[in-house]
Amino acid sequence: MSDGFGSQPQFDTAEFKSEGNACAFCKTALSAGYYRVQGKLACANCTQKIQNSRPQDSHSAFVRASIFGSVAAVVGMAAYAGVVIATGWTIGYLALGVGYIIAKAMMKGSGNVGGRRYQTVAVMLTYAAISIAAVPIAFHEGTQRLSLITIVLLGLASPILEFQSPGHGILGAIILFVGLRIAWSVAAGTRKLSIEGPY
Repeated sequence: MSDGFGSQPQFDTAEFKSEGNACAFCKTALSAGYYRVQGKLACANCTQKIQNSRPQDSHSAFVRASIFGSVAAVVGMAAYAGVVIATGWTIGYLALGVGYIIAKAMMKGSGNVGGRRYQTVAVMLTYAAISIAAVPIAFHEGTQRLSLITIVLLGLASPILEFQSPGHGILGAIILFVGLRIAWSVAAGTRKLSIEGPY
């Protein structure tokens, strides 16, 4: 019986029409089973290639990143302490550079794999490098009468101890926080891959 509107649509036999859409990567016409990669249309083959080309997290990548980050932390700590010893000025803005070089070194070591555990290590190394810079500074200033362990512990606590001078302590804490934030954001690694589909 006709309802006046012609034949009923057959949803179970509907076919995908590409309507001129092409893969943004290889430019071939799209058919059923296409994807959206970072918002761009992509064929199944290109989507698979993009997924396979992304750096993969592994235990060895994390270990390499931690080693590279630790070396950068020692270099950053030495540079930070060296500037303070050479100039006699505590330049808090160096914390920003220390956080950056540690996180960049970690990303170099991991092949740009990042994530929460990389970020955590980058922040810890940045804090340690900046605070333990107080150790060579203390030796330079002639406080080597204290044991090395005591000086290291005082170094780790130095950002907190700076609050005894409220103005200087607050500014130092803000700069330290920004340095830690830089380390956190850089160690996030490659941007998360957004894949939708298949359609």
